[in-house]
Amino acid sequence: MKFSASTTMHLGHYVYALVDPRGPKPSIFYVGKASANNRAFDHFHAGKDEAKKYRRLRDIRASGCEPIVEILRYGLASAKDALEVEAAIIDALGIENLVNKVRGHGIVRGRQKASEVERLHASKPIAVETIREPYMLFFITKTYSPTKNELELYDCVRQFWSRVSPQTRTPSPESGKFRYPVALGVVDSVVVRAYSVAAWFPAGTTLSTRKSADLQDRWEFVGQLLEGHQLVGHRLTKEGRDVPANQFGWGYHNRDHGATLPVGVLVFVNLAMKSFSELTGKEKSTELRRWLCVPAAAVLGVLALRIIAGFVMLSALAHRCRLNPQHALAAERLRGQNGHRTATVISSQSGMRS
Repeated sequence: MKFSASTTMHLGHYVYALVDPRGPKPSIFYVGKASANNRAFDHFHAGKDEAKKYRRLRDIRASGCEPIVEILRYGLASAKDALEVEAAIIDALGIENLVNKVRGHGIVRGRQKASEVERLHASKPIAVETIREPYMLFFITKTYSPTKNELELYDCVRQFWSRVSPQTRTPSPESGKFRYPVALGVVDSVVVRAYSVAAWFPAGTTLSTRKSADLQDRWEFVGQLLEGHQLVGHRLTKEGRDVPANQFGWGYHNRDHGATLPVGVLVFVNLAMKSFSELTGKEKSTELRRWLCVPAAAVLGVLALRIIAGFVMLSALAHRCRLNPQHALAAERLRGQNGHRTATVISSQSGMRS
């Protein structure tokens, strides 16, 4: 079925639901928005890349039924209004009861307990520059929902993270502790939960309330809830602004630069190797190259740091020499001594050749 041109004109901006007709009480399993078109029916052709929706449609059709489209609100004034209605309905039903991937638009103003609203708007800001301890920050705004229970919230914080380096996942040989022993769950810059990190595992290998179709090169930790942690309930700020989520969904605070900076190089290498394997299908050779590149990239990263540090020190010395003649004289003497040593070495080498 599809809407006629006349119907789509009257619909305008609208919000719709996909309904599972099975059972004594049909249930909504997806909520969406559209604008004077047949988008609501396009979902019937969902591919395997939309795993949850695909499985639900497959199960409905396997039972001899077809999903139903219901219009929840139409004739809305703008696309923005449609987004607001869509988000409100998703919140009312609970995203965990739907196949939608995210809660929708404007979730900062969405469904939540009165205590959560108070936490969000009365939270005291704390500048990350004043926090000395190392932390891992997990930004869960997209997956957070006030209807999730404590276990579901825990799984949102700990699971399915990509690009977590071996240095982060491995305890220090000396102390037996992780470089980042505490994980913070952050929603709209506010710390909502804190967990101790006991161990890291490949994604999908521990008991969980969640599922993911993409587990390759992803990781998850197990740990304990840290009740009463000093950062829970505080809004994280940096240079007077709320700390935003980054593109990877997680990040470090007070990271060990010596250990993690070369990982920036490794990220590029891993992406290149992954792309190569997707093009050629040579998974084993790609994995081998990836492991061979790890030590090389780490060494290059350390050497780059030392070179930069050397340039900085030389620049500072040159500046001091311009300001203080005594420093300039000392530098000249040092230069002369080095030149004398160099000449001696060259002379001795010439003698050996002859």
